[in-house]
Amino acid sequence: MAVAPQQERPSEFRRDPYRGEWVIMAPGRASRPQPAMPHTLLDDASPGPFAAGHEEMTPPELLGIRNGGRANDSTWRVRVIPNLYPALRVEQGGPGTAEGPYDRMGGLGAHEVIIEDPSRGADLTTMDVGRVFEVLAAWRARLGDLRRDQRMACAVIFRHRGADAGATIAHPHSQLLTVPVIPPLLQNELAAMARYRAAHARCAVCDAIRHERATTERLVIDGGSVLALAPFASRVPFELLIAPTGHGHAFEDADEATLRQTAWVLKEALQRLDARAGTPPYRMWLRTAPWRGSDEEKYGFHWHLSLLPITSRVGALEEGTGLRINTLLPEEAAQLLRS
Repeated sequence: MAVAPQQERPSEFRRDPYRGEWVIMAPGRASRPQPAMPHTLLDDASPGPFAAGHEEMTPPELLGIRNGGRANDSTWRVRVIPNLYPALRVEQGGPGTAEGPYDRMGGLGAHEVIIEDPSRGADLTTMDVGRVFEVLAAWRARLGDLRRDQRMACAVIFRHRGADAGATIAHPHSQLLTVPVIPPLLQNELAAMARYRAAHARCAVCDAIRHERATTERLVIDGGSVLALAPFASRVPFELLIAPTGHGHAFEDADEATLRQTAWVLKEALQRLDARAGTPPYRMWLRTAPWRGSDEEKYGFHWHLSLLPITSRVGALEEGTGLRINTLLPEEAAQLLRS
């Protein structure tokens, strides 16, 4: 029986109930040529400002996880500092104003950096799982503190790995941003989950977890209380969703056992990704419920980590329409990551 050429594999549209966005699955485009992407980082040739012993190069720390020692010395294992070049500032509040048909408001918000290890050469894939837990514990602690600011609507934590993912510094770190508005993509997820809940009286992520556990087709890691799966409507090759199997709306309320299991699943998933995809650059976001808005939307949300490897450039069609094109079916990605 003749086998169709790779480029003739059929395409299809898919949509997950918890994100509500359509994605084009186009495995036939996987063989198209791709240009090389640049690789430049500011600390490629030096330890950089985030390395232990260089604390004077950063603002004073907001949080430090260390054995003994004192604030702002070099004994830390995880360190949280204000971003030296913040996108937003907590002192830039003030009422919004209108200018004709336009709206403006002060650049209010917190912008922090979580330095995940004293060594520039470290990575979540190579750290001991207990160290990965400490990184997540720092996230939880800062979110718990920052949500007390009644001016803020929500927070986002994000992580780049590699220049092609948007990182400017190689030293392992993540960033936290709080904002007084709910960003459009989070609002879309809230709306999609609310629509699903209205139609089925259940959480969309909980239902997706039950389905993937039953079929195992897209299940990558089942850690009991936390799992990793390749989303049904994955936007890029090897996209991963990591979520608690029990419903939880706010990451900052996760208990220690859940956080430790999340650390293990995250490290294991990243190790498998590196082994199968050649240590790709990636972007990762923590999606957690907003602090403001209706209780139905907040408590109906299901927190999760969303990880998108960077395997190709985003084209004009994707940027102009919001329709992502994925060249690797999630079923095939999950099979590769399981093996």
